[in-house]
This record gives sequence, C-alpha cells and structure tokens, in this order.
Amino acid sequence: MSEFRSLLPEPALAGALPSLRLDTIAERGADSAPVWLLLGSKHGDNSQLLALADALGLPYRKLQLRFNGRHWLPPALLGASLSSLKDRSEFQGPWPRLVISSGRRSVAAARWLRRQAGASCRLVHLGRPWGPSHWFDLIVTTPQYALPAAGNIHQNLLPLLREPPPAALLPPLSPRFANLPRPWTVVLLGGNSRPLVLSTEVAQVLALQLDREQAARGGSLMVLASPRTPPACLDAMRPLLRGPHACYAWGEPDNPYPALRQQADRFVVTDDSVQMVAELLTGGRPVQVFPLPERPDLLVRLVRAWRDAAERRRWLRPAFEWARSQGLLSSLRNIGLFHRQLAAAGAYADPQRARELRADEIQATLRRVRPLLREAQALAER
Repeated sequence: MSEFRSLLPEPALAGALPSLRLDTIAERGADSAPVWLLLGSKHGDNSQLLALADALGLPYRKLQLRFNGRHWLPPALLGASLSSLKDRSEFQGPWPRLVISSGRRSVAAARWLRRQAGASCRLVHLGRPWGPSHWFDLIVTTPQYALPAAGNIHQNLLPLLREPPPAALLPPLSPRFANLPRPWTVVLLGGNSRPLVLSTEVAQVLALQLDREQAARGGSLMVLASPRTPPACLDAMRPLLRGPHACYAWGEPDNPYPALRQQADRFVVTDDSVQMVAELLTGGRPVQVFPLPERPDLLVRLVRAWRDAAERRRWLRPAFEWARSQGLLSSLRNIGLFHRQLAAAGAYADPQRARELRADEIQATLRRVRPLLREAQALAER
C-alpha cells in the first residue's frame, strides 16, 4: 500500500474514481507529461519501462539517468535524493502523476520525485525494490526475485515486452548473413551475471555442441554477442564452427538481431538474460536455452550461507529478513526458478503459450497501474 493513501479517506476516493478517465490525466499542458520513465544503462530494464508506458497509452517523458560515484551506495543510504546523479537539470516541474523505474540506481531518484510531487504522484518499480516494498505503490516482478506476497507486489512470469517493429521498417540483413543457407540457427550470447559465468571454456563447450547439432541438422549458425559478452568468448568459438556460419561482435555496424529476431528458424540463447529469453519465446519460434555454470564469488557464498543458516536457526531469520527488506542483499536472484516456472506454464513446449502469457500479463499489469493513476489524479484535483 502507498504511504500516501491515508491522505485521502477511502469513501472520498471511492466516490471520485468512477468519474475519472485516463484521458483527463494527460491534459496537463503541452510542456508536461503525466508519466515519467527513469531510464538507466541496461537495455532490458529500459525496454520494460517503455513497454509499460506504451501500453498505458498516455504521454510520457524519458529521463536518461547518468550516475556519479555515489551510485554504489545502497538506496537505504541514499534516501530520497538526486545525489547519485551527474546531471539533475531535467528534474523540474510540473511533476508527474506516475513515475516508472527499474533497477537499484533509479530508486533514490524515484523517491525524490515523489517527495517533490507529494500525494498526487505514484511510484511503480519493475523488478526488485532494493529496499522496503512500502517505498513503492506497486512492484511488478518476475519469479527469479522470489519476492514475498504483498498487496503492492504483482508477479508476472515474463518481463514486460515491447512489440517488435514491423519487418518492413527494419534494415535489410547484410549479405554475410542473408546469403547463408537455411535453416538459420541464431545463437545469442549473454555474459557474466553473478553467479553465472560465460568464460572462454564455456564458450568452447557451446561451440562444440552447436557444431555437432549443425552437422546433423544442416543449415547455418549465426552467433551474436551482446554488450556483456567478453570478446575472448566469441574469438574462442570461431575456430570450432566448421559449417556455414557468421559471427557478430558487439559494436560492429549493422546489428543483425532486429531482423533475425523475425527471420530466424531457431534460437539458442544463454540463460543469463531473462529479457532476451522472453523476447525470443514470444516470437513464436523454437528456443533452446544453454545453461551457464555457476561460479559463486565470496559475496554470493556469504549471502547464501547466511540464508541457509537463517532457514535452520529461527533466531537468525529476523536479521536476514531485515537486511533483505532494506535492499542490502543483492545476490539472491534465482534464474533457474524463472526458467522452471516458465517451463511449467508450457512456454518452452508451445511458443503460442508464451505469446498468450505476454498478452494476458500486460493486461493484468495495466489493471494494477491504471487505478494508481486515477488515485493520483483524484488527489491532484482536490
């Protein structure tokens, strides 16, 4: 529940909401927008913010956050402030009715915006809250974070996804990809994502597996690196691919992924990127997930040991749960849980099931977000 809901008595709120329409929220002047998005450096997080904003159908403003050295501090220490931002010039009124954020670094700025806007602003955070859940009016999450059930936590199986652009608007594939024989198997490489590791040795194992499958299946391999892929991994794979293939290193011109996302016959993707797996599953083509091995660092081992001890010894649980609720423990993400729940829902066995999940979940999320906007507007008009 929002800490601001108590500012408007429930009877008055209940009477105000039916007469409010979302299109009235947008009528705030040409120089303002009712929805603000706090964009960070991660493509997957930003894509989810834009997907939700597009689905709402209201004008929105994108604020690209750039951080100074203070961004390493936990949100509990930063408080409601802009002290971790390099540039604060865009943070000026008129203030929004809804702020949508994602990731640890955006939390302090989102809370600062609510402090400026007062009761007529709502906060929606995607992912995990990195602090007490009551900081936000709504948290939209997915299984890998294993958040406890609460009135302001809404769990989907898939992250929120934008519609891909029409094929007619995409640039054509370069000849080095377009001229390869069918069927096309596109291999998408992620990277290190604690505790998962993509090393050169793991990349070689993947390459040998792909080479064997290609010898049996025929066609071509297209191996695409991402921003997190260590360059040495792609270099280690090239000599082991003996059939028709092409490789794309991140940063090269003419990224083929947007076109191949719609034209490939089959995908293989490392399991570290939830967003990438979800995009491919909802594309309607077969997807094979390649699991990366775990190599827990010292911090991960300490957090897991504390968690296991708290499960065995009741007297340790309050301290552990307090640290987790404050966002001080960042090493508890369980990617395997995400994949298992998707598999149980039939998303891997039937591509159409993933598409149905995506459509149902965006509507379920909108049913949670739109009332928050109406509440904010009702308070603004009092």
